[in-house]
Amino acid sequence: MIKYFLILLIYFPLNAQLRLQDCYNEAITKCPLARNIALNYKSSNLTISNLDKVYYPEISLSGQLQWQNEVTKINLPLNIPGFKMPEISKDQYKLVLNVNQLVWDGGMSSALKSLESTGSELENQNLKVELYKLKQRINEAFFGIVLIKSKLRILDISKIELEQKLKILNFRIESGLILGSNADILKAEILKLDQNIEELSSGIETAYQAIELLIERKLNRNDSLIFPEIDIKAAINERLRSLRPEYELFKLSHNNLELNNDRINAKNLPKFSAYAQAGYGKPGLNFLDPDFKPLFLIGLRGNWNIYDWGIANHEHEIIKIKQELLLNQEESFTKNLEISLTKYKSDLSKLESLIQKDKEIVNLRKNIASTAYFQLENGIITATDYLSEFNSNSTAEIIAESRKVELSFAKISILTVLNYDFK
Repeated sequence: MIKYFLILLIYFPLNAQLRLQDCYNEAITKCPLARNIALNYKSSNLTISNLDKVYYPEISLSGQLQWQNEVTKINLPLNIPGFKMPEISKDQYKLVLNVNQLVWDGGMSSALKSLESTGSELENQNLKVELYKLKQRINEAFFGIVLIKSKLRILDISKIELEQKLKILNFRIESGLILGSNADILKAEILKLDQNIEELSSGIETAYQAIELLIERKLNRNDSLIFPEIDIKAAINERLRSLRPEYELFKLSHNNLELNNDRINAKNLPKFSAYAQAGYGKPGLNFLDPDFKPLFLIGLRGNWNIYDWGIANHEHEIIKIKQELLLNQEESFTKNLEISLTKYKSDLSKLESLIQKDKEIVNLRKNIASTAYFQLENGIITATDYLSEFNSNSTAEIIAESRKVELSFAKISILTVLNYDFK
């Protein structure tokens, strides 16, 4: 069951939400590469449609008009009364309708259709791998905003606290209980906080703009940021690495190589086709008849490459080598994936341990800062001494909040590595 960890800005508790999953979906949908998927399918369907027509009859019309200066003559030493040796005309005319019908192509068209279909899937899976990489870019910008907002929240609280303490301090200065220079020290620190807030605000704008470029719309800077939080250990134990788009890419690549074996086998199988001609010409099929005559013929032809000098065997060997290369690539990818997961899991353990200690440190720093302010009110220490403890407390709070964000980022990074479906 997915639970949602909600980061709310202190001043805008009821604003709209910006969900990490929505940023993923919008970035992938708006990316120009996503449009190529539909185009690839369309192109592949057209190619397959053309391959389906291989068994359609080919119909063509051809014509010929010819004159030649010499023709074949038969001179026989015979003198038979009433008999004249026929002569071939020097001018010839022919108009013929040709029909060719493929009967069997050895399975080549079927192999090519399978290759085209798998090739299209392979190309689209490559695009999905590239689109998947957008998630990490979204993660970095999204959690950059969350981190900066958490720091800004603490700095805003620190500024308000100092301003309140300055008012109390001014009253004690007017009463002559402490020196006036202490107020100037607090004022300078408040101005320094303003500078830090302004600097961080500039950084958060850069992160917002990075997301806006990816999702192609303007974001409300006051929207609450939401990201999913699940049982990360359970997710890792479910062996979700198979969800990575690269694994589907490897699978399709293996299938594509196997289908190439079918294509090679089909290339050397016998192929048969039927043909027919119908036309009108001078001469007709009897070239000794000088008159215009109709002509008709029908036949069956075959072709079989009975020996290819070992080319097909070499092509099969090449495919085996490519399959081995592909297996090595997949093994290397899995190993690198394991390394990334190991690093993130180590980061999780470290951060969880540090966060527990951060809680203790923040509580102690708050007590120390409160004691220091009591001493400042009573003139025991100077404002400089108090600010040292106050800043230590603020720093401890920022570190504690930053580690919480880093922990959430590490969890989301693991889910991203696993390509976990947040739905």
